[in-house]
Amino acid sequence: MAESKDFVLPNEQTSNTATQTGSPLVGVTVREPMSGKEIMVGAVIVIIGAFMFFFVSRWFTENMIKKRKSPTAASRAGWSLFFFLTLTTALFVFGFLGSLWANWMFIIPMGLFCIVSLAFFIMNAISK
Repeated sequence: MAESKDFVLPNEQTSNTATQTGSPLVGVTVREPMSGKEIMVGAVIVIIGAFMFFFVSRWFTENMIKKRKSPTAASRAGWSLFFFLTLTTALFVFGFLGSLWANWMFIIPMGLFCIVSLAFFIMNAISK
């Protein structure tokens, strides 16, 4: 087999230069970006989950109204439940598909959004 003179294998010294410099931000891991296929699969899973969570939140709202809660508080609690479940699903789906668990730039904001929406849900569920 004849080898092409244009094709050159990278030597070990050039491939290790990126690892020697290190990441400029502490705790941020460098990873290749998610492929379009991973993003599409994740988006479809989150949309299907959001569709199901919409009906769960409507069921929860109707149950709260039957238990003599005000319709406004019940509606707010239902929507808070919907957002909490949808954000938590997005956190887990993209965390697993994109291996983003070590990326603090993803985990901290999504975790905070989930905690805040859970707090709103609890406050609205116990209000009269």
